[in-house]
Amino acid sequence: MANAIKLFIVWALVLCIVLVAYSITDTAIVSLMLKLTIAFFAAISLYLIVSSIKTIKEKRKELRDNK
Repeated sequence: MANAIKLFIVWALVLCIVLVAYSITDTAIVSLMLKLTIAFFAAISLYLIVSSIKTIKEKRKELRDNK
């Protein structure tokens, strides 16, 4: 989970760099990089949300089993 958060932060920085490059030069390759970065950013976000929900469900189940 910690590795996913680090990866998320790194890709957020990459997204910022790509956005700056896109604002300076409006080329097709930078546009493609921007789209791929946003898609990956969304995938990592979805992964973090799903893993958090899974962890919460597991902890609730453990609490129920311990009672």
